[in-house]
Amino acid sequence: MKLLKNFLIAPSLVLLISSNLLAKNYTLEAMPLKEVIKLITSDLNLPYVVDSKFVEGKRSKSIQNIEGGIKALNKILKDFDLKAEIKNDLIVIKKMKIKNSSSSALEDVEVIESADLGTSKDGYLVHKSSDVGLWRGKSLQDTPYSLNVMSEDYIENLNATSIDQLWSINPVMQMNWSEQQNNNGYVFLRGFSSASSAFDGMRREKWQWTYNTNVEEYERLETISGSSGFLYGPSPVGGMRNFISKRPSATAKYSVKLGNAGGKGPYFHADLSSPLDEEGKFAYRLNVVVQDGETHVENQNLKKNIFNLALDYKVSDNVLLQGLISDSYYKREGHQATWNIATGATRPDASSIDSNKLWGQEWKNHENTVRRYSTNLLWDISDSVKLRAAFMQEKTTTSGYSGTNTIEVDGTYSQKVTNSTITDELYGTGAYAYLDFGFDTGSVNHQTTIGLQGSESHWSWDNDDQTNSKVTLTGLSLSSPTNVNAPVVAPVTTRDTKQYHMKSKNLTFGDSITFNPKWSMLVGASYLNLQYKSKNYEESTLTPSISLVYKPFEDLSLYTSYMESVELGGIAGKLHNSVAVVNAGDAMDPLKSNQIELGAKYSHNNMFYTLALFQIDKGLEYYDSTNANAPVFVQDGRQVHQGLEFTFTGKVNDDLIAVGGFTLLNAKIKENKENPELEGKRPTDVANQFAKVYLEYTPFTKKNISLNTGINYTGSFYGDKINTDKISSYTLVNIGAKYTTKGTKKPLTFRVNINNVADKEYWVNKGYLGDRRTVHASVTMKF
Repeated sequence: MKLLKNFLIAPSLVLLISSNLLAKNYTLEAMPLKEVIKLITSDLNLPYVVDSKFVEGKRSKSIQNIEGGIKALNKILKDFDLKAEIKNDLIVIKKMKIKNSSSSALEDVEVIESADLGTSKDGYLVHKSSDVGLWRGKSLQDTPYSLNVMSEDYIENLNATSIDQLWSINPVMQMNWSEQQNNNGYVFLRGFSSASSAFDGMRREKWQWTYNTNVEEYERLETISGSSGFLYGPSPVGGMRNFISKRPSATAKYSVKLGNAGGKGPYFHADLSSPLDEEGKFAYRLNVVVQDGETHVENQNLKKNIFNLALDYKVSDNVLLQGLISDSYYKREGHQATWNIATGATRPDASSIDSNKLWGQEWKNHENTVRRYSTNLLWDISDSVKLRAAFMQEKTTTSGYSGTNTIEVDGTYSQKVTNSTITDELYGTGAYAYLDFGFDTGSVNHQTTIGLQGSESHWSWDNDDQTNSKVTLTGLSLSSPTNVNAPVVAPVTTRDTKQYHMKSKNLTFGDSITFNPKWSMLVGASYLNLQYKSKNYEESTLTPSISLVYKPFEDLSLYTSYMESVELGGIAGKLHNSVAVVNAGDAMDPLKSNQIELGAKYSHNNMFYTLALFQIDKGLEYYDSTNANAPVFVQDGRQVHQGLEFTFTGKVNDDLIAVGGFTLLNAKIKENKENPELEGKRPTDVANQFAKVYLEYTPFTKKNISLNTGINYTGSFYGDKINTDKISSYTLVNIGAKYTTKGTKKPLTFRVNINNVADKEYWVNKGYLGDRRTVHASVTMKF
């Protein structure tokens, strides 16, 4: 492995040391205009948009010794009354409308207005990602990773008010924990749990979680499925979700939405954005959400408030400062209990437990407050040198824990619940600083990045005396929940501070090398330092990555990649299945993994297809419950996941949008010395296959009506480690419709979505039942 690391890293270091950072000088012969645009924009590593009628059949003149890509491009375009501008890392080419001999103005073209926003006009297809770890935003076609993007318009047309609505239709995700469980919903990516995430490219620490992940605050969800250690430092091996915040718009845009969010209570969302001065240097975007009322579950109420303010200040044409303040509150009154299966008992069919009823106690609540502050700096020092820096601080306050229901051998259930109101506080920070620069070594182009990334988090929590605050019920019937009066609140006795204190930082270097239009390579490495400060634990390691891309023709990319990853090991919790853990508080060593991936990406007739074959090999940690009364948290064995992943996005024709995909997965536990009987078994809750598809049909374009449907098939999975508790597969079908008025002074958009229209009853994981039918109705006014 040491030899492999040296092989991967050494060539890039040699190239960096032996090269200079001067902007490229362009001397080009006459050629078709379309070809010269592709050549220069490829050098700049930026996608472009232009109306095809401006470039088809036209031929450029030669140019001599022009320094800088944009200058060279505009020198060529000037002969055709065209001009190129960089907007949000996208090269926009527009027609100039000549006013007089001394001035000109750019003429807007409709195709430019929706450029790379992933609107319904584009079939929700996005051509370029935001920053992916250290890499500055790259073309999806040429990125040798599996990267899925859900755009703002797509999220809006799903009528989404809960993150679950995104998980359930995203083609690379299997839902693991739903929002109902503790408002910390997370997913499986390639069969591995992805509990942590990134926010505007800043990685959260492992135990920082994702409480109050509000869809209303984000304009994109970008997900890498597969190892991301080189890109983000210590991170989940299965993949990384990156939530991209809503930013101010260049022109005034306002919208107000009223609806019901799937329950009986009202829902209000205002999204307001505008420049604050005539020159457009200052701009803001404000999102406010208020929700309070009954959910679709009996005797359950949900209250949600969101305040999100984003500010942009354009210091100059080359410098942009961004700030963000987010404050969100979530309280679910009436918290569902988690289900366990007693030894020797049989799991009941989901249809025998009505998930529209509250199977916890009405006095059990779950409450979260998340406050987040962040700032970004974007500085284009020159055409070839750019600086990106960001910082985030976040505090989460959470309280309220669900009870536990256990299915007994005789078919009844028992319940254990405690009236505890202890509060946990999670503190987290994240930051990065990257320098991007481009240069040439002969005919080979380099887009290189070097930088630092870091994050830190810790917990503080209350301890209480639960002696007189516990409730234990037995012999309960599954025909109807049993409610009892609340015991006294458990008094707080002590408070622990700076627990689970973790800190990680990584120095990262990457080089995106273009040899010619057909061949390119991404190489790099991260030097990681990992610390459990509360356990006096520290370790450093190197994780390399290499990817090779071959384009036999413009619209097809074939790639192979190898990446190593490291993530902080787990910490033994206090309880497992409501039983005290023997080694509670022990910190495990970092878990190392590696991934090999072969893939293809193909663009054809407004559709984008991706295919990936992968193998991930990861260390294993789990609670050993051989003695059910004395569980031990251990790190033992390997977990190997092999699979195939396929996705598609775009417009099948002018009237039909299709987004979806499937994953076939062979996930197995290997080399488990402490429990050899687990070898060859599939990890708990991991489905062997799943498929998602979303279709949107606009039969009457002039009447502004569209119909949609979404289908989520999730294969069977197991509720126990030895694979005896098999849980059935399920298929969910959603339907919806959208209508926008024309006769009103301000256009009104009406949306109705029925999720799980067949009212399917199912287990979403081993301990929780999925949502039954819900109806989401809303009306939105934009002005």
